[in-house]
Amino acid sequence: QVSVLSSFAREHGCSLNKLFVMPATYRMYLNEECHNVVKYRTKSKWIAKPMDGTRAIGFEFFGHQRELEPRFRGCKQGISKGDLAGDASVFEFQKAAVRVPSNLQFIVQKEVTNRLKVRKRSWDIRAYMLIASTDPFFVFYHDGFVRS
Repeated sequence: QVSVLSSFAREHGCSLNKLFVMPATYRMYLNEECHNVVKYRTKSKWIAKPMDGTRAIGFEFFGHQRELEPRFRGCKQGISKGDLAGDASVFEFQKAAVRVPSNLQFIVQKEVTNRLKVRKRSWDIRAYMLIASTDPFFVFYHDGFVRS
């Protein structure tokens, strides 16, 4: 998902986090992004999510940015965006990601601190859409659910 959003942002001349669709997000297997998150100076909490994880399995929580540096010390072992073709597809990024050491196969996100709560509970909406074709425009949509 991050790779798709990143390529969309790049195509339209902006950075991923300037789209404001998700919190600050970094792919630790990419040298440039790994170095950026390590030098990011903020008191915010961070969450590291394994690339192959679901349902919070393997998540790591960090109370401060400085805790990220010792955990992801091996940024130089990742891949460089320059090593991939300038128009590298999402699948090429994913294939390259599995070649890096497992300690870098994470996505790190800044924790959202001002979540909207209903009756003191966090919640989110899960809806699903697949754009099968753009010419002619053909979309599959499923209502999904609300989760708290």
